[in-house]
Amino acid sequence: MAEIETADANSEEGFNAIFEAVKAGYDKESLPLRLLLKWGIDIEEEVDTHQGFKYVLGDYMQIVRKQGKLAELLALAYSGNTGNPLLAAAALHYLDDPQAALAKYDNAKPPDLPGSLEALVTTRSKLVAFGEFLERVRSLGHRLCRIEVPGGGGTGFLVGASHVLTNHHVIQPVQEGRAPVEDVICRFDFWSPDGKGEAIGTPFHLAAEWLRGDSPYSRSDLTGTGEPGDSELDYALLRLDAEAGNGQAADGARRGWFDLPDKAPIIARGDAAMIPQHPAGRPLEVAYGRVLEFPGGGRRYRYDVTTEGGSSGSPVFDTDLTLFGLHHAADPTGAPDYNQAVPLWRVARDLQAHNVVWTG
Repeated sequence: MAEIETADANSEEGFNAIFEAVKAGYDKESLPLRLLLKWGIDIEEEVDTHQGFKYVLGDYMQIVRKQGKLAELLALAYSGNTGNPLLAAAALHYLDDPQAALAKYDNAKPPDLPGSLEALVTTRSKLVAFGEFLERVRSLGHRLCRIEVPGGGGTGFLVGASHVLTNHHVIQPVQEGRAPVEDVICRFDFWSPDGKGEAIGTPFHLAAEWLRGDSPYSRSDLTGTGEPGDSELDYALLRLDAEAGNGQAADGARRGWFDLPDKAPIIARGDAAMIPQHPAGRPLEVAYGRVLEFPGGGRRYRYDVTTEGGSSGSPVFDTDLTLFGLHHAADPTGAPDYNQAVPLWRVARDLQAHNVVWTG
């Protein structure tokens, strides 16, 4: 199967060639617009845009290069300006399949499955080492917990040895005094990997100084109209009364935790999304779907992954099991078309802005 990425796109020669091609095909107005529409990225939040276009482009390409995604940037640029000779030449040299780039980016929404199965497989599929995938999935399960709040609850995940991230609205009853903090339990290992027996889990309680940082949700999350503000991220960072991340999971492995990304990842419309979750408080389950759009100027991700009540606060991953979203809401209409997440890099930056340390 053809893939967009090639190894030499991230070399020095590849960087320079792609830089010249994108500079020839775009300007200071058109490139940011394409990044916002197709990746949900506001370039003003990534680099200093008060400088000349070549410096803006160079600075942003350095960020993309660190993610190993220069060919993906080229695919995005080429698909939006196929008539530019430099972009066409770069695409022919640095993309395994330029047509795959067109199939991925030339439509506003991903193709429907019934009539486009082969195209979907060709442009989305990639090979992943099974052993590495299996190990990452297992460690992923160790770091998730069911959050039990009297009268409600949700899902959470470790982002530090003693810190769990979930939604503001999951823990809101405790903040408002409607549920006692001592009754809140973060239950890890609440899953049965062999499909046998009862998933009892490993319970942890919250520390005395339990709320390290939080941000409310937006009214737009409830109504589906309007846009969320920069400070409306619907997250809560909780501190446990013990270092769960440094302890052992039920199978004896070190539990560990996830690193919160503080850079905007490259997530495109149609990319796969995976959400491990505790739907309706059940033992850990997982659902897959596709990214649909980036509403609110990239302040939210929307996808068609199935979730239920109790899934709020779940992490959202791409096909590489790279963490990119905090699931928090669904389409509020009677016939829902999407579920929704907050970009985790925005959460990380908000915590940094408030001088919150959470990795320990």
